[in-house]
Amino acid sequence: MAFDRVRPTQDVSVPSGEYAGIIMDAIEKTLPSKYHSSGVREVLSIQVRLFLPDSEPHLFHTVNWDWKNRSFTRLLYDLGALPERGQEFNPESLAGLEVIATVSTEEKSGVTYSNITSLRKLVVETDSTAFFNANG
Repeated sequence: MAFDRVRPTQDVSVPSGEYAGIIMDAIEKTLPSKYHSSGVREVLSIQVRLFLPDSEPHLFHTVNWDWKNRSFTRLLYDLGALPERGQEFNPESLAGLEVIATVSTEEKSGVTYSNITSLRKLVVETDSTAFFNANG
């Protein structure tokens, strides 16, 4: 899967809330940073297509790629993709994963922005799981 290379004709915004979606792509990127001594930061950039009744907007979630960064390891854990210690993580393994995306939307200077604030793996309960959860 690849990133959509065409810039949308309008800004993408959706109301704040939780939405089902699918990870279209996940890549390692190097971005400029005025806060890192090297002048750059390594990030994991995840493109998510949200499933909405009238559209399927694509939003991005980016987190610093640092094994000491709790946000990074928690994201991988929540996606069911945190490797065992000493094992390698391949971002491409996230493509196709169905997720729940928490979206925060705000307006600044007349422009509305929607950002993914968290992602977690979509878990579908089976009938037996729902039964045991309801009946202790």
